[in-house]
Order: sequence, then C-alpha cells, then structure tokens
Amino acid sequence: MNPDTTYFDFQHVRLKTKKCVVASRREVNTQAVLGIHAFKLPIVPANMVSTINEELAIKLAMNSYFYIHHRFGHDNATFVRKMNDLDLKTSISVGVNAESYTQLSAINSQGLHLDFVTIDIANGFYYKLQQMAEYNRQTCRKTVII
Repeated sequence: MNPDTTYFDFQHVRLKTKKCVVASRREVNTQAVLGIHAFKLPIVPANMVSTINEELAIKLAMNSYFYIHHRFGHDNATFVRKMNDLDLKTSISVGVNAESYTQLSAINSQGLHLDFVTIDIANGFYYKLQQMAEYNRQTCRKTVII
C-alpha cells in the first residue's frame, strides 16, 4: 500500500440523510442540462452496439432523453442527416482514427447540425484525444464535446 494514498471506506465516510419535503416523485425535477439543451433525466445509455441503436436513439430524442449513438457498423453522417430531417437532437460517438475524421468531415461538409460528439477512447491522456478534440473544436464549433 502506498503511504501517500488515502483510502476511504464505509468506516470513514458517513452520509447523513435529510428530511424529504416532497409528497410525490412527480414533484421532483430530474432535468439535466448539457450545453444549451435540457433532458429529462441525468441517465445516459452506454454508447455500445448492444445497448443503443438508431431506433432507440430516435425514441429517446423524441421524448427529451439524452443518448449517445455508438460508433460501430454505421455511417455517422447518415445517422445525423436522419436525425436532422426528424428535427431531433444529434449525439454521436467517434474514435480517434482516420474513419472518425472522415465521418466528421462529411457531417461538416454536408452542412449537418451535430449537437453532441463523444470521443470514445479508453485512455483520456492519449495524445490523439487532444488532436480529435481540437479538430472537433475547429470544424464543429457549436457541438458539445464529451
């Protein structure tokens, strides 16, 4: 064990609850705001092929819930175009490879509106993350980067 590291467990931390002042769950506002957009819940389905697909993304967007569409096995520009045609919020994942740059370039060159882009990478300190974030900032100026 590193002597410079502090560890906490349930013996060290106590959570003191407060009195609930609402009569019903319907009175509670669970709204979450990302950028300029508000969503009903602060819950996001994982951006995995086994968790979200186009049909679910559309249903979530139509009902004011946030989603992040996965980046595998489909063309992001086609997805964003469909969401734009439906006048729904757009949220996609990209990696840090050449294909992701190509897809973002296609979205931008086609004049499509992209609300959110998640850079899906395991290592947040990887230099390619910074490069992708800078590319996003330059090409999709109004897009929220996650």
